Amino acid sequence: MRLAMVIQRFRPSFGGQGVQVESLCAALSRRGVEPTVYTAHRGDAPALEQIDGYRIRRLRTDLGGRGPHWPAFGARVHRALRRDSPDLVHVHGLTDALYAGWLYCKTASRPLVFEMTLLGVDEPSAVDSNTARPRWLRRRLYRQADAYVAMSRAFEPSYADSGLPANRLHVIPQGVDTAHFRPASQAVRAEARAALDLPASTPVVTFVGSLIERKGIDVLLQAWPAVRARHGMATLALAGPGELRSEATKDALARMSDADRASVRLLGRRDDIDVVLAAAEAFVFPSRREGFGTVIIEAMATGLPCVVAELPGITDYIFEHPAAAPNVANEVTDGIVVGQNDPNALATALNGIMEAPALGTAIGMTARARAAAEFDLESVADRYLGLYADLAADRV
Repeated sequence: MRLAMVIQRFRPSFGGQGVQVESLCAALSRRGVEPTVYTAHRGDAPALEQIDGYRIRRLRTDLGGRGPHWPAFGARVHRALRRDSPDLVHVHGLTDALYAGWLYCKTASRPLVFEMTLLGVDEPSAVDSNTARPRWLRRRLYRQADAYVAMSRAFEPSYADSGLPANRLHVIPQGVDTAHFRPASQAVRAEARAALDLPASTPVVTFVGSLIERKGIDVLLQAWPAVRARHGMATLALAGPGELRSEATKDALARMSDADRASVRLLGRRDDIDVVLAAAEAFVFPSRREGFGTVIIEAMATGLPCVVAELPGITDYIFEHPAAAPNVANEVTDGIVVGQNDPNALATALNGIMEAPALGTAIGMTARARAAAEFDLESVADRYLGLYADLAADRV
């Protein structure tokens, strides 16, 4: 099967969904699929690249050297699909490439899969409420996919209310390579901290994600002084693109002591997330809105106790036995879920983990088992392969 994966942002500059597509394409290629990723051209990357068994085709979106013009991405995706003639098109996220994929699939009689990637952006209710022109055409074409993939159950209510056929929706989680993300030995942790220039023997809490308010970074910074009040040598490592420039984050930093501010380390955008996670005793993720949150299961696979803000349809999907706070009597807890926008609860949970290292280890090992059983990349790839095969069979 020749598979077209269409995603606007991809290697060398991409976010969580791009990482997932990268891993999935490599896994599918090992199963005999021939994936090609169609993406917008960025930087000095080559127009065509072969990596890990799949191809990347980068399409220019500038118009006469005047910078990117995103409708051009859709037009050039359509031209590339017509030239390459894939057997199935899988579009990630709502861009003009969805309409390009629909047009190709319609004329070539090929199946079209659309993957919803972020709540509030590309689930049916968000598309229906989008007032940008031409609204009617966008809504009509959005409803023409042969299958819709939701990476968590958070998308199900919107889909159910849309009137789209229930049998077209497939909830397939994002996957993690549990052989790559694994618990770190003391020696590996020491090497990771040395590589990141982090303290060798004091507690490290790690956050991974863009440093923006949607990710709850302001709530985390508000919580951090209360953690430091109990654990004065603790370090907060923030790995992700961006700077702490929003009014909320600047206000949180202004309220910190000099020592608290110095304990917050900005690691910047990193490709070695396994190293970042290996350096930590705990993972924190107070995000306000996600489609899934792949980094949560990466942290779980690493064996870290995870403290995350509640995301309905996501945290209750990822964690089998979530706890509201560390509870020694509940050793089967695989993650700690706190309320949204609650720095006090966030600090209490982190303090509880650091004050009971054995409990943190037990939570982390339970989380690791959960990630391996439910979110391993190989089983996720098999589920996609099954979906693709069913869609292709329906076209015969």
